[in-house]
Amino acid sequence: ENIVAHLDNAPANTSRARVIAHATAEVAPAVVTSALTTVVSFLPIFALTAAEGKLFRPVAFTKSFAIIAALLVSMVALPALAHLVLRRPARGRAAGASAAEPKRSRLASASLIVVVVAVALLLTRSWLPLGPGHHFVVNFLFVAVTIGALLLAFFAFQHVYVPVLRWSLKHKALTLALPVAVLVGGVAAWSSLGREFMPPFDEGSFLYMPTTMPHASFGQALDMLHTMDAAIQEIPEVDRTVGKMGRAESPLDPAPISMFETVVTYKPEFGIDADGKRVRNWRDHIRSPDDIWDEIVKAAEAPGLTSAPMLMPINTRIIMLQSGMRAPMGIKVYGPDLETIESFGMKLEALLCEAPGIRPETVFADRVVGKPYVEIDIDREAIGRYGLTIGRVQDVIQVALGGRTLTRTVEGRERYPVRVRYMREERDSIEALGRVVVSAPGGEQIPLEQLVEIRYVKGPQVIKSEDTFLTSYVLFDKLPERSEVDVVNDARAFLSAKVESGDLDVPAGVSYRFAGSYENQVRSEQRLILLIPVALTLVFLLLYLQFRRVLTTLIIYSGVVLCVAGGFILIWLYGQPWFLDFEFLGTDMQHLFHVGTINLSVAVWVGVIALLGIATDTGVVMATYLAQRFRADPAHTVEEVHDRAVEAGQRRVRPCLMTTATTALALLPVITSQGRGADVMVPMALPSVGGMGAILLTLFVVPVLYAWVQERGLRQSQ
Repeated sequence: ENIVAHLDNAPANTSRARVIAHATAEVAPAVVTSALTTVVSFLPIFALTAAEGKLFRPVAFTKSFAIIAALLVSMVALPALAHLVLRRPARGRAAGASAAEPKRSRLASASLIVVVVAVALLLTRSWLPLGPGHHFVVNFLFVAVTIGALLLAFFAFQHVYVPVLRWSLKHKALTLALPVAVLVGGVAAWSSLGREFMPPFDEGSFLYMPTTMPHASFGQALDMLHTMDAAIQEIPEVDRTVGKMGRAESPLDPAPISMFETVVTYKPEFGIDADGKRVRNWRDHIRSPDDIWDEIVKAAEAPGLTSAPMLMPINTRIIMLQSGMRAPMGIKVYGPDLETIESFGMKLEALLCEAPGIRPETVFADRVVGKPYVEIDIDREAIGRYGLTIGRVQDVIQVALGGRTLTRTVEGRERYPVRVRYMREERDSIEALGRVVVSAPGGEQIPLEQLVEIRYVKGPQVIKSEDTFLTSYVLFDKLPERSEVDVVNDARAFLSAKVESGDLDVPAGVSYRFAGSYENQVRSEQRLILLIPVALTLVFLLLYLQFRRVLTTLIIYSGVVLCVAGGFILIWLYGQPWFLDFEFLGTDMQHLFHVGTINLSVAVWVGVIALLGIATDTGVVMATYLAQRFRADPAHTVEEVHDRAVEAGQRRVRPCLMTTATTALALLPVITSQGRGADVMVPMALPSVGGMGAILLTLFVVPVLYAWVQERGLRQSQ
């Protein structure tokens, strides 16, 4: 843009190569500084660890490499290409325009319109913002209206920019009142947002994990599982349902019989029918995966079954590996014995059902002691009367109940154990076990019931320990409109109040703590609190090395603060029920733009960090030309200061608007995307989209503040 402007205004006898070199050198410091500040601002993302580091470090690497490549292209390749391609004569247009000038102008305008229409067609084909359910023409109209409205808004802004800037320079206090209001609104919006580790990621399937009573028999649990799976399979949006109970043949899956795991794979929202046309697979009232989950919960309701928190398979496995629990949040109870921690867990379950922000139907405390066991107590006096030993009686019990391996059979490369055991009908009840006979040394066949006492006792179905303490879990889930960290903090305060009031008595030797995925948010937040100021300090140093003035650097930083505030305001607006609550071309705008509650998460902070690099670009470009202009032609009066500021703003408003427009257009397909990953990408993109609106204020704030500094210095010198 600067090369074109210099070529248009250069004298006729000036070398084109010299003009291009001068234009490139004029903006080179701003371009290099902007690129370096963008790369440096990603340092906190490079320093992330654990799951968030694995997810977002590739994003930071990709963007850093792209910025470096763009810097090399703009500083090395673009000037050479401009010298080859731009064939305009190096003379000013005021020297005289040829008769063909209007014709060339009309041809250039027509070519631009053709290019815009072609780009809109290509974008519509790959984007389809309204979905394949609408005709291609309707999608094209939406894209054309969106692009047209955005470009018209920027053209109108450019048209009124100079008179508004002149007015702003004369009324600085009124001009700065709007940025201050935006800043205050951004702080208020930020303080009202909830916090969570990561936005819920749509994996295309759910993991429904209810539990039944620990004393349920194997056959009864299996019937309940089959009935539940069949009911879920009847949901039209469900593609496949596969249930499991108990554990696999692995010590890494210590799941009891009472715990069910059903993987429910649902159909994608859009599919292709037999004619090759894209159709919608969901019913009209099903608008999101959350609605499918509600249908699953309704279909799976049955006596003796608990509900379950909304989980997805991959996320569930990660949570289990990190915390050991099968829910995104819960309480770990530590104590000296199983009965005590179970009793205290039941008290917590009853209280958490009343806690704010928690779904009562998802609260469930582990039934640690409740599994029925058959206990056989050998009567030593009885076996002594018959001359039997403990070992002899135990051998009979082992063969009758558990079986004994006698040998192994070899079938090619396969080997199978050969076991001997009583028939099932001879060991499936206490009465049948009592009829098992034991051979005495004298040859007598003595029933087992005469030698032992057989009884049912309650025992643990699973024993968990952590940090040398016996452990049990109390699981719960949050309400959809609440954030994880806020719910945990409210529940912790609620239980603390109950302890202080005496409604909850913590037994001696028992302790509890909250656990779950919210711990990841706390850990990553503590790390970002340390790293983001370090990155901002490095960005400040880069800007200071460019301008050598602290006030100029602070002026550029004012634009960064405004953009971040604009991003938080947009995130707050997404949580308001009235925001974008209308239809356009038969499409609900709230559904299209994923309007809903957005909590502060690692994804949002990554978006804010990405915005920092973009926010400095406009300020650096504007401040660089202001510094060059005032250095080349110092102002001696306030009117000259205003003229220099207006000239700088007029020369740099177009490239700044180009950067803002391209960023906004590039992010529109992201915030309207409906595929996998949209749950994470939308919160990442929203800070940049909101910042693009606030960045327009920077085009006024930077010249106004810079002119104020120059006026202040002028008064001091006088």
